[in-house]
Amino acid sequence: DWDFGADMGDEARAVAGQSALAGQLGDVPTAMIPVRDQILVFACANRMWALRGDPTTGTMERVSEEWGVIAPEAWATTPDGLLAFLSNDGVYLWNTQFGSAPIRFSEERAPEQLRNISATTNMITMAYDPVGRGFHLFITPASGDGTHWWLDIDNKAMWPVVFQTAHQPFAAVRNEGTGLSDIVLGCKDGYLRKFDVDNDDDGSDIESHVLIGPIRIAADDVRDALLAEIHGIMADNASDVTWRIVQADSAEESVDNAIADINTVLGGGAASNVEASGTWSSGRNLVARPRSRGMWVTVWLSATTAWAYEAVMLVSRQLGRVR
Repeated sequence: DWDFGADMGDEARAVAGQSALAGQLGDVPTAMIPVRDQILVFACANRMWALRGDPTTGTMERVSEEWGVIAPEAWATTPDGLLAFLSNDGVYLWNTQFGSAPIRFSEERAPEQLRNISATTNMITMAYDPVGRGFHLFITPASGDGTHWWLDIDNKAMWPVVFQTAHQPFAAVRNEGTGLSDIVLGCKDGYLRKFDVDNDDDGSDIESHVLIGPIRIAADDVRDALLAEIHGIMADNASDVTWRIVQADSAEESVDNAIADINTVLGGGAASNVEASGTWSSGRNLVARPRSRGMWVTVWLSATTAWAYEAVMLVSRQLGRVR
């Protein structure tokens, strides 16, 4: 029965509508998102509408005329109705309350890699993980490896995640069994995998890399400085951690060099921009004296086992004007 105008009192009748204001043509829908059996979100690439209640008796709300969802699976919801989605301008969160608007996730930290993602050359999916209270965002290109993301809700932090080539995720789903839900991935090699607390990936070590900085150790922008000391205090029972110093005359150069070295190490190569390095174990470690020169410092910590740090302290000495 497609006659949506014959009997307006029939709540089971067909319903006609559009995802646009009156007199405008609606954009092509990219995703339809159910939220707790109360809301059905109609998302386009740059627009978002929400149907609240029954289609025949409910209301159609315009959520945004700027942001939408770029792919059918580029979204995830929490049990309490928080919606996360990837738009052309990065990741947004929406609490789905009437009259509220989506807000950009970690606006001051949103990486450029999450803007203008191609939904035609990438397979994009998201999943909510109740164990870590955050969202997984998987961006898998049609060929090659992708850089995926972990979005920490409480700390508004974004962490890049790299998988082995055979483990690139093509699909992700939250398996709601007993206890906390598992996130199950459908991987490139045809296997199903789930996240675990183990420190290996099917027998391969999982590398973790953290950059602290950039930190300006010079007194101002015209004077040079010497990194005289570095002191690390690790958490109790933490595994060994490798520390490295990447130093440069600008903040951008220091961070860019550190990121380039991380990518090189992940690819099996050797870092080339490190001024000094060493190893820290659990607890308070001995002071190291790098005596490396540069206005800006980025501290690079890495390991292949579980670890945590309490503090990293730097001592610098001021030198003369930059030559």
